[in-house]
Amino acid sequence: MVRDFVRARLLLVPLPMLVAGTVLVTDDVSWRRIVLGLAICGLVAVSLIEGIRIRRGGRIGDDTVVLNLAFAIVGHAAASLATGGLWSPVVVASPLLTLLLALIVSPRIAKVLFAVELLVVWLGAAMVG
Repeated sequence: MVRDFVRARLLLVPLPMLVAGTVLVTDDVSWRRIVLGLAICGLVAVSLIEGIRIRRGGRIGDDTVVLNLAFAIVGHAAASLATGGLWSPVVVASPLLTLLLALIVSPRIAKVLFAVELLVVWLGAAMVG
């Protein structure tokens, strides 16, 4: 199941990266470009590292999955906030991340990561209001 999660993420990453990359190239606000650049680089690096580990037959344990989800949530949060908060086209991935949290990690870790997602929603609401 863990390998399937990592492989599925490798297939799903290009679409939000395309949206964030488009904003990165076309936006003239410096902080957005910096945040999106860091988010894109971080998420691509994690995806490539995990892809290489899978191909080499490396063990992917629960701790790796938690780390991957944490990177995904932080990267998604950064991209969402930098591309419009709650109005961001990237925010549609939130339910998928929440579902993955519920299915993969322990309840204690899921609560912490879910709290980060809620913080992003509140920050996004503050940006809109």
